[in-house]
Amino acid sequence: MNRPLWLRIIRTTLFLWLAPMLVAGFVQRMLARSYPVAANHPLLTFIGLTIVGGTLWLAALIAFSRRELGRYQVGKIHSRFIARDVRRDVEILDISRLQEGFITARVRTTNVLYVTKGLASQPDFEPARKIAVVDLWKWTGLPWGGLENGTSLVGTHPHNQQDS
Repeated sequence: MNRPLWLRIIRTTLFLWLAPMLVAGFVQRMLARSYPVAANHPLLTFIGLTIVGGTLWLAALIAFSRRELGRYQVGKIHSRFIARDVRRDVEILDISRLQEGFITARVRTTNVLYVTKGLASQPDFEPARKIAVVDLWKWTGLPWGGLENGTSLVGTHPHNQQDS
């Protein structure tokens, strides 16, 4: 599932703060057995946690940023199922505004079931347009590829029309 970047960062941040705190508590208890001073100075533990947690948070932020930037390269075609039988292909044409959250791309949305059964032909890519990265993989139709208003492309196929 493609979660927004801000949600992934928050989830990772929570993990990167919680895990060091649990580890630090364990380490502090272990140190207190050998060095009684460590048990009387939780401030030292807090400072250590802040340094470790901040470093891990920055590392995660840098890793997410590099992953997002490296994902979109000019000339690549990315494909993903956006519904159970609907696949979207995105051909990247320009990533100069990727830092702002936009790319220039051509999009092709295909109902795979219709194409494999011969009910529709493989569509061509749409003309190039500027698209927000967060909107690339959004699907507003039904889970099985039907349109929001309940209509379907199958009804327009010549095999399904009654001869009069």
